[in-house]
Amino acid sequence: MAMRRYVFPVLLAVMSISFAIPSFANTLVSAKGTISCSDYSLAISAIQLQVGTQYTINYTFRINSTSAPSETIRNSTSFTASASSATVRVPATAVGPLTGTITVTSGLATLTSSGSTVALVFRTNPSPLVCTPATGNLKGNFGFDIAVAAPDPSGTGNYALDCNPTQPGTLEINWGVHSFHLQTLESVTCLLVGNPASSAAPVNEMIGSGTGQLDGVTGYTVSFTLADHGTPGNVMAFLIYQTANPSNVVLNVQLQSLIQGNLQAQQ
Repeated sequence: MAMRRYVFPVLLAVMSISFAIPSFANTLVSAKGTISCSDYSLAISAIQLQVGTQYTINYTFRINSTSAPSETIRNSTSFTASASSATVRVPATAVGPLTGTITVTSGLATLTSSGSTVALVFRTNPSPLVCTPATGNLKGNFGFDIAVAAPDPSGTGNYALDCNPTQPGTLEINWGVHSFHLQTLESVTCLLVGNPASSAAPVNEMIGSGTGQLDGVTGYTVSFTLADHGTPGNVMAFLIYQTANPSNVVLNVQLQSLIQGNLQAQQ
Protein backbone atom coordinates (compact mmCIF):
# COMPACT_ATOMS: atom_id res chain seq x y z
CA MET A 1 0.00 0.00 0.00
CA ALA A 2 2.85 2.37 0.87
CA MET A 3 4.45 1.61 -2.50
CA ARG A 4 1.28 2.75 -4.30
CA ARG A 5 1.27 6.03 -2.31
CA TYR A 6 4.80 6.77 -3.61
CA VAL A 7 4.17 5.70 -7.20
CA PHE A 8 1.30 8.15 -7.77
CA PRO A 9 3.23 11.33 -6.82
CA VAL A 10 6.19 10.21 -8.93
CA LEU A 11 3.89 9.65 -11.90
CA LEU A 12 2.39 13.13 -11.45
CA ALA A 13 5.88 14.65 -11.32
CA VAL A 14 6.91 12.90 -14.54
CA MET A 15 3.74 14.06 -16.29
CA SER A 16 4.32 17.63 -15.09
CA ILE A 17 7.86 17.62 -16.45
CA SER A 18 6.73 16.21 -19.78
CA PHE A 19 4.10 18.95 -20.14
CA ALA A 20 6.64 21.62 -19.12
CA ILE A 21 9.03 20.64 -21.96
CA PRO A 22 8.14 22.71 -25.04
CA SER A 23 7.06 20.67 -28.03
CA PHE A 24 8.40 21.50 -31.46
CA ALA A 25 5.22 21.87 -33.47
CA ASN A 26 7.02 23.26 -36.54
CA THR A 27 4.33 25.79 -37.34
CA LEU A 28 3.84 28.05 -40.34
CA VAL A 29 2.60 31.51 -39.35
CA SER A 30 2.35 33.35 -42.69
CA ALA A 31 2.97 32.97 -46.42
CA LYS A 32 3.11 35.89 -48.83
CA GLY A 33 3.74 35.99 -52.57
CA THR A 34 4.31 38.52 -55.33
CA ILE A 35 3.55 37.86 -58.99
CA SER A 36 4.38 39.80 -62.16
CA CYS A 37 3.76 39.05 -65.83
CA SER A 38 6.87 36.86 -65.94
CA ASP A 39 7.67 35.49 -62.45
CA TYR A 40 6.63 34.96 -58.84
CA SER A 41 8.44 35.08 -55.49
CA LEU A 42 7.48 33.93 -51.97
CA ALA A 43 8.24 34.68 -48.32
CA ILE A 44 7.04 32.00 -45.86
CA SER A 45 7.53 32.31 -42.08
CA ALA A 46 7.76 29.41 -39.61
CA ILE A 47 8.30 29.08 -35.85
CA GLN A 48 9.11 26.34 -33.32
CA LEU A 49 11.80 24.87 -35.53
CA GLN A 50 14.62 22.62 -34.37
CA VAL A 51 18.02 24.07 -35.23
CA GLY A 52 19.94 21.92 -37.71
CA THR A 53 16.84 20.12 -38.98
CA GLN A 54 15.96 20.21 -42.67
CA TYR A 55 12.38 21.10 -43.53
CA THR A 56 10.33 21.09 -46.73
CA ILE A 57 7.47 23.43 -47.57
CA ASN A 58 5.02 22.46 -50.30
CA TYR A 59 3.08 25.28 -51.92
CA THR A 60 0.34 25.58 -54.49
CA PHE A 61 -1.66 28.41 -56.07
CA ARG A 62 -3.80 29.08 -59.13
CA ILE A 63 -3.09 31.82 -61.68
CA ASN A 64 -6.24 33.15 -63.33
CA SER A 65 -6.22 35.20 -66.53
CA THR A 66 -8.95 36.94 -68.50
CA SER A 67 -7.31 35.80 -71.76
CA ALA A 68 -6.00 32.29 -71.01
CA PRO A 69 -6.96 29.13 -69.08
CA SER A 70 -6.15 29.04 -65.37
CA GLU A 71 -2.82 27.49 -64.44
CA THR A 72 -2.06 25.72 -61.15
CA ILE A 73 1.48 25.98 -59.78
CA ARG A 74 2.67 23.19 -57.45
CA ASN A 75 6.20 23.29 -56.10
CA SER A 76 8.29 22.97 -52.94
CA THR A 77 11.28 24.53 -51.23
CA SER A 78 13.62 23.05 -48.60
CA PHE A 79 15.74 24.70 -45.92
CA THR A 80 17.80 23.86 -42.84
CA ALA A 81 16.78 25.76 -39.70
CA SER A 82 19.53 27.94 -38.21
CA ALA A 83 17.21 29.31 -35.52
CA SER A 84 13.86 28.44 -33.96
CA SER A 85 12.11 30.79 -36.37
CA ALA A 86 12.79 31.55 -40.02
CA THR A 87 11.46 33.35 -43.06
CA VAL A 88 12.06 31.16 -46.11
CA ARG A 89 12.27 32.99 -49.43
CA VAL A 90 11.62 31.55 -52.86
CA PRO A 91 13.43 33.89 -55.28
CA ALA A 92 11.93 35.13 -58.53
CA THR A 93 10.80 32.02 -60.43
CA ALA A 94 9.83 32.19 -64.09
CA VAL A 95 6.18 31.75 -65.03
CA GLY A 96 4.32 32.64 -68.21
CA PRO A 97 4.81 35.13 -69.79
CA LEU A 98 1.26 35.85 -68.66
CA THR A 99 -1.29 37.84 -70.63
CA GLY A 100 -4.60 39.44 -69.67
CA THR A 101 -5.72 40.69 -66.27
CA ILE A 102 -4.12 38.41 -63.68
CA THR A 103 -5.40 37.28 -60.27
CA VAL A 104 -4.13 34.54 -57.94
CA THR A 105 -6.37 32.25 -55.88
CA SER A 106 -6.33 28.97 -53.90
CA GLY A 107 -2.89 29.63 -52.43
CA LEU A 108 -1.69 27.25 -49.69
CA ALA A 109 1.68 26.48 -48.06
CA THR A 110 2.27 23.33 -45.98
CA LEU A 111 5.18 22.37 -43.74
CA THR A 112 5.51 18.63 -44.42
CA SER A 113 7.07 17.73 -41.04
CA SER A 114 3.95 18.75 -39.10
CA GLY A 115 1.27 19.30 -41.72
CA SER A 116 0.96 22.92 -40.59
CA THR A 117 -0.83 24.84 -43.38
CA VAL A 118 -1.46 28.54 -43.99
CA ALA A 119 -3.04 30.54 -46.78
CA LEU A 120 -0.59 31.82 -49.38
CA VAL A 121 -1.64 35.43 -49.99
CA PHE A 122 -0.46 37.14 -53.18
CA ARG A 123 -0.10 40.72 -54.25
CA THR A 124 0.40 41.64 -57.89
CA ASN A 125 3.12 43.97 -59.16
CA PRO A 126 1.76 46.34 -60.32
CA SER A 127 -1.78 46.18 -58.99
CA PRO A 128 -4.00 45.48 -60.84
CA LEU A 129 -1.74 43.31 -62.97
CA VAL A 130 -2.63 43.72 -66.65
CA CYS A 131 -0.28 42.04 -69.14
CA THR A 132 -0.90 43.12 -72.74
CA PRO A 133 1.02 41.76 -75.76
CA ALA A 134 3.08 44.60 -77.22
CA THR A 135 5.41 45.63 -80.03
CA GLY A 136 8.42 47.90 -80.17
CA ASN A 137 11.97 47.52 -78.94
CA LEU A 138 14.12 47.92 -75.88
CA LYS A 139 17.70 49.09 -75.70
CA GLY A 140 20.14 50.27 -73.07
CA ASN A 141 23.06 49.33 -70.85
CA PHE A 142 23.13 47.83 -67.40
CA GLY A 143 25.16 46.82 -64.39
CA PHE A 144 24.23 43.90 -62.12
CA ASP A 145 25.28 42.01 -58.99
CA ILE A 146 26.31 38.35 -58.98
CA ALA A 147 25.48 36.38 -55.83
CA VAL A 148 28.91 34.71 -55.58
CA ALA A 149 32.12 35.38 -53.71
CA ALA A 150 34.51 36.80 -56.28
CA PRO A 151 37.06 39.61 -56.59
CA ASP A 152 34.46 41.56 -58.60
CA PRO A 153 30.95 40.13 -57.97
CA SER A 154 29.30 42.32 -60.58
CA GLY A 155 28.90 42.60 -64.33
CA THR A 156 27.85 44.93 -67.12
CA GLY A 157 26.21 44.68 -70.51
CA ASN A 158 24.28 46.38 -73.26
CA TYR A 159 21.53 45.42 -75.68
CA ALA A 160 19.25 46.57 -78.49
CA LEU A 161 16.45 44.05 -79.11
CA ASP A 162 13.21 44.18 -81.07
CA CYS A 163 9.92 42.49 -80.21
CA ASN A 164 10.11 40.93 -83.68
CA PRO A 165 12.70 38.10 -83.38
CA THR A 166 13.41 38.27 -87.13
CA GLN A 167 14.88 41.74 -86.71
CA PRO A 168 18.63 41.99 -86.03
CA GLY A 169 19.52 42.60 -82.40
CA THR A 170 22.44 42.71 -80.02
CA LEU A 171 22.98 41.52 -76.46
CA GLU A 172 26.35 41.53 -74.71
CA ILE A 173 26.91 40.45 -71.10
CA ASN A 174 30.30 40.78 -69.37
CA TRP A 175 31.35 39.50 -65.94
CA GLY A 176 34.78 38.76 -64.52
CA VAL A 177 36.90 37.49 -67.41
CA HIS A 178 33.86 36.18 -69.30
CA SER A 179 31.78 37.65 -72.10
CA PHE A 180 28.61 36.43 -73.83
CA HIS A 181 27.49 37.67 -77.26
CA LEU A 182 24.05 36.89 -78.67
CA GLN A 183 24.09 35.50 -82.21
CA THR A 184 20.47 34.37 -82.76
CA LEU A 185 17.33 35.55 -80.98
CA GLU A 186 15.22 32.38 -80.82
CA SER A 187 12.07 33.66 -79.12
CA VAL A 188 10.77 36.87 -77.58
CA THR A 189 7.56 37.99 -75.86
CA CYS A 190 6.87 41.69 -75.33
CA LEU A 191 4.32 43.02 -72.87
CA LEU A 192 2.83 46.27 -71.73
CA VAL A 193 2.52 45.95 -67.97
CA GLY A 194 0.17 48.59 -66.53
CA ASN A 195 0.91 52.04 -67.90
CA PRO A 196 3.90 52.29 -70.27
CA ALA A 197 7.09 53.51 -68.66
CA SER A 198 7.80 55.55 -71.78
CA SER A 199 5.09 57.47 -73.65
CA ALA A 200 7.05 56.88 -76.88
CA ALA A 201 6.47 53.11 -76.93
CA PRO A 202 3.63 50.72 -75.98
CA VAL A 203 6.02 48.19 -74.45
CA ASN A 204 7.90 47.96 -71.17
CA GLU A 205 8.79 44.29 -70.63
CA MET A 206 10.60 41.73 -72.78
CA ILE A 207 11.10 38.02 -72.05
CA GLY A 208 13.17 36.01 -74.49
CA SER A 209 15.91 33.52 -75.26
CA GLY A 210 18.60 33.00 -77.84
CA THR A 211 21.94 31.37 -78.60
CA GLY A 212 25.41 32.81 -78.84
CA GLN A 213 29.08 32.67 -77.94
CA LEU A 214 30.70 32.46 -74.52
CA ASP A 215 34.27 33.73 -74.63
CA GLY A 216 34.24 33.24 -78.39
CA VAL A 217 32.95 29.64 -78.24
CA THR A 218 29.52 28.85 -79.72
CA GLY A 219 26.97 26.51 -78.13
CA TYR A 220 25.47 28.57 -75.30
CA THR A 221 21.91 29.70 -74.61
CA VAL A 222 20.67 32.79 -72.78
CA SER A 223 17.21 33.40 -71.35
CA PHE A 224 16.43 36.88 -70.12
CA THR A 225 13.89 39.30 -68.70
CA LEU A 226 14.26 43.04 -69.30
CA ALA A 227 11.75 45.54 -67.95
CA ASP A 228 11.49 49.33 -68.20
CA HIS A 229 9.15 50.22 -65.34
CA GLY A 230 10.63 53.69 -64.92
CA THR A 231 13.52 54.72 -62.68
CA PRO A 232 14.16 53.02 -60.25
CA GLY A 233 11.92 50.28 -61.67
CA ASN A 234 14.33 49.04 -64.35
CA VAL A 235 14.89 45.33 -63.65
CA MET A 236 16.61 42.45 -65.39
CA ALA A 237 17.45 38.75 -65.08
CA PHE A 238 19.77 36.45 -67.07
CA LEU A 239 20.46 32.73 -67.24
CA ILE A 240 23.29 31.48 -69.47
CA TYR A 241 23.96 27.76 -69.89
CA GLN A 242 25.53 25.27 -72.28
CA THR A 243 22.92 24.46 -74.93
CA ALA A 244 23.80 20.75 -75.12
CA ASN A 245 23.97 20.44 -71.31
CA PRO A 246 21.47 22.80 -69.62
CA SER A 247 22.66 21.78 -66.16
CA ASN A 248 25.97 23.46 -66.96
CA VAL A 249 24.93 26.97 -65.89
CA VAL A 250 27.66 29.57 -66.32
CA LEU A 251 25.71 32.66 -65.14
CA ASN A 252 22.51 32.94 -63.13
CA VAL A 253 21.45 36.51 -62.34
CA GLN A 254 18.18 36.55 -60.39
CA LEU A 255 15.66 39.29 -61.14
CA GLN A 256 17.08 42.50 -59.71
CA SER A 257 17.19 46.27 -60.12
CA LEU A 258 20.03 47.69 -62.17
CA ILE A 259 23.00 48.91 -60.14
CA GLN A 260 23.85 51.25 -63.02
CA GLY A 261 22.68 52.10 -66.52
CA ASN A 262 19.19 52.43 -67.96
CA LEU A 263 16.69 50.39 -69.99
CA GLN A 264 14.81 52.34 -72.66
CA ALA A 265 11.59 51.33 -74.42
CA GLN A 266 11.01 52.68 -77.93
CA GLN A 267 8.45 52.45 -80.75
